[in-house]
Amino acid sequence: MFSLNVLLMLEHCYVQHPSHLVLYEDAAEPRRLLLKPGEIVIFDGSALVHAREKLKEGERISILTVGFSPKAARL
Repeated sequence: MFSLNVLLMLEHCYVQHPSHLVLYEDAAEPRRLLLKPGEIVIFDGSALVHAREKLKEGERISILTVGFSPKAARL
């Protein structure tokens, strides 16, 4: 689990209805995000539940994800 998650959409190919990134925030309804290539989302990965919808037939996606954690304090 990371304190800071960075997701960068590299490629998203689909025919009709694309899958989305889903963020489960405090709101009653999950937030569905459709990132375009080159778009980025940054969030607190330790506090925000997130998922990807199931890919549709013929859909292809490439995402770069990077997680950052604070360095442990040294005694």
